This record gives sequence, structure tokens and C-alpha cells, in this order.
Amino acid sequence: MCRFKGGIVMWLNFLWLPILFIIHDFEEIIFVPMWIKKHTKVLEKKNRPLFGGITNSAVFSVGVVEEFILLVVISLYGMIHPGGALYFGAGIAYVIHLFLHLIFCIQYHSYVPGVVTAFLQIPVMVYLLHEVYASLDCSLPHIVLISCICCVLILGNVLCLHQFMHQLTKKAFL
Repeated sequence: MCRFKGGIVMWLNFLWLPILFIIHDFEEIIFVPMWIKKHTKVLEKKNRPLFGGITNSAVFSVGVVEEFILLVVISLYGMIHPGGALYFGAGIAYVIHLFLHLIFCIQYHSYVPGVVTAFLQIPVMVYLLHEVYASLDCSLPHIVLISCICCVLILGNVLCLHQFMHQLTKKAFL
């Protein structure tokens, strides 16, 4: 069983993940539709285009809201219950997500929406995760297991969201 050794300051740090996420996703919401339109020819050749090929900001925002709610729930859970391995795992998944933006930027040889905030947030998240990790009283295998499970579940959630957003776009619901 994990026990959280942090005080009130560490407790408040649980709010940073959803805050950083929403700042990062504002960049995506604003620039994804324009970027996809500009890179349509390249994206059409991909089996899984970046951002699910969504060109509608309203549809993209639906996915952002769902992910934001998920991160708020994880953060609140981390604040209420002793432990923090779940929050740490979600933070690891988020850092991987941020690094993917850097990789996509290199792959496409151009700006990719989200890369600016990813570049700025990676050091902040590494520091935050270091602080959370230092406050956990869990075995390393437990932390690694929870982090892997979080990464798989969040990846699955994103893939489902992209499918759902694609369906919304086709139906012109939003």
C-alpha cells in the first residue's frame, strides 16, 4: 500500500497536472485545425494522422474536455486518498505525451500544435514528478506497474476519443 508523505504544499501540487494540461491543450485547440488543413496531403498518407485528423475546433474541444475531467478526477483522488502513485502514473503518461510532440515536430520538420507548451512544460513536469516521487512511500515495482497501467489506459482513452471525434466530425454534429 502506498502512503503519501507530503504536506499541504505537496497536496496543492496535485492541481498542477490539470492546469498544465489545459494550457497545453489551448495551444492545440487554437492551432490544430489550421495545421491539419495546411498538412492535409501528408496526413492523408498516414494510417493514423496526428490529432485524429480533426479539423473542427469544437469537436477537438470535446476530446479535450473529457481528458481534462479525467485528469481532474485523478488529481482529486490523489489529494483525497493517501498515495499518489495514480497521479504519478498519469503524470508519466502526460510527459510521454509531451515528448511525442517534440518527436512529431522533428518528424514533420515543422511546427506541430502543442510543441511550444510541451517544450516549456517538460522541465516543470519532471520537477513535479520528482517531488511526487520523493513523497511516495511505495515500492518501485508498484510505481512502475501503476505508471504502465496509467499509460495504457490513457493511450486507449485517446484512441477512443479520436474515433469518437471522427464520428462527430462525419455527422457534422458540432
